[in-house]
Amino acid sequence: MCIPANTINFICNSDISEHHHRYGTIQKWIGCDNYPKEQYRGQMFQEIDGRKPCQVTSKLPLAEDVCPDCRKKYGDIASSNIISHVIRVLERMSDVSGYAYDSKDIQCKMAIIFDDIETFGFWKYLDPARPDEKYEMYELPEEIPDSNAAGQTAGTRARGGREIDVRLMEKFYRLMSNRIRMVRFDMEAATERQKEERRVAEQYRQEEEQYHQQVERGNAGVKRWLAETPDSYDQ
Repeated sequence: MCIPANTINFICNSDISEHHHRYGTIQKWIGCDNYPKEQYRGQMFQEIDGRKPCQVTSKLPLAEDVCPDCRKKYGDIASSNIISHVIRVLERMSDVSGYAYDSKDIQCKMAIIFDDIETFGFWKYLDPARPDEKYEMYELPEEIPDSNAAGQTAGTRARGGREIDVRLMEKFYRLMSNRIRMVRFDMEAATERQKEERRVAEQYRQEEEQYHQQVERGNAGVKRWLAETPDSYDQ
């Protein structure tokens, strides 16, 4: 079983350099003692389409937590809320695209989602993601007081002893919705590229087959001519 040489352990690890990445073309492995190609046994190698870890290698563990520093920064409650939304958005991306949840096509979006939540300050107002959340629209919390209540900031709604920035949360849901749609568009574009690649490959195969048929017919014609033509040198 090959050993992963560089794997992201936390959803907040957005470093996609050659040192920290997961399930991408720059994923690196250390070849096991039974690796088919002897030169990679015990050696680090970069994963490409034609060079994969051996078949008995376990899948890379999925990142499902924030690092200790981020947990200290955001607190346990906010950290759990962030994690729940990152995972739920990835699940929705998987649903609409048809890609498996643990595929590189989905997992590579993890850093983008976390960066959105952190950069725009969404994490301050998030509740845990609902299991059936589709990110189609932001629903105002129930039993909220009048937005003009005394001491309350304009554009916010009080909930659970804290204020919710309604506009910011609406922005969060719109952004996540767009992220999810883009995965579907990327998948459709990739499908079209694959169709075109298959079409070109099939065209090349047919042309190559026709060429070989022409060569065979030409060779057969030469053989018939040789068989039917007397050898003047023998006369």
